[in-house]
Amino acid sequence: MSRYEQAIDVLMQGDRHRVWSLVVTIFGDLAQNKGDEIAAQTLGRLTEQFGIKAEALRVALHRLRKDGWLESKRLGRSSTYFLTDFGLEQSALATPRIYGLTDPKISDWVLLTTSNASESREGDATKIDKDGRVVRIGAQIYLGEKRNCPFSSNTLVTNFDNSPVPDWVRDQIIDAKLMSGYGDLRQQLQNVASTIPLQASPIERAALRTLIVHSWRRILLRHADIPKGFYPQSCKAVECREIVLRLLADLRRPELSELSDH
Repeated sequence: MSRYEQAIDVLMQGDRHRVWSLVVTIFGDLAQNKGDEIAAQTLGRLTEQFGIKAEALRVALHRLRKDGWLESKRLGRSSTYFLTDFGLEQSALATPRIYGLTDPKISDWVLLTTSNASESREGDATKIDKDGRVVRIGAQIYLGEKRNCPFSSNTLVTNFDNSPVPDWVRDQIIDAKLMSGYGDLRQQLQNVASTIPLQASPIERAALRTLIVHSWRRILLRHADIPKGFYPQSCKAVECREIVLRLLADLRRPELSELSDH
């Protein structure tokens, strides 16, 4: 087994990768600019690296078109695919978190306390949590970015000073499942780092990048974009980011023309 095959094997371990989600990652990493297009044949060659059959890819592409992520146009006897305005917008929102080096400042976050009455007026707390701007850490206690707090004037807002964030707060932000996920991901990335091929073709680099970004974003986007100071002491999230960015730097993003030429 080659180093490339070993790296792919390591990255394919763990939870089942949904084909449509992998395709979203492919476009997010390789073709998230207006005018970027990927031919169906190129998508097929790329997803073949993951053992995905042509029929499964067709089903995934159909779903993404139906859901408004992708559009396609005929190119001779084949087709080419590109992100819709919605797909471009969603990719752009996630890009800073996935590839960014800047750590959010704790001073940009606040502690929010609501009453039962104000909570009911603001709507379902679960809905508030889902927008990613607020983290619920207690029955009526939240963390939120100052500029994005969706609460009314009835909310008590407390600024953070330079004091360390208590462990009980950290543990509410990143639960045991996420902690375990980051630990598993770090081990997986370390294993990949030791098997990355010294010389890789454009399609191999694209495949490895796709799986690295996919594994990273699947756990990263499960929680809000929080500062390092909010992570539990033993959380491996920061280490995961460092390894991911190092691997992506080593695996230069191929141009779309390089993929279509091979």
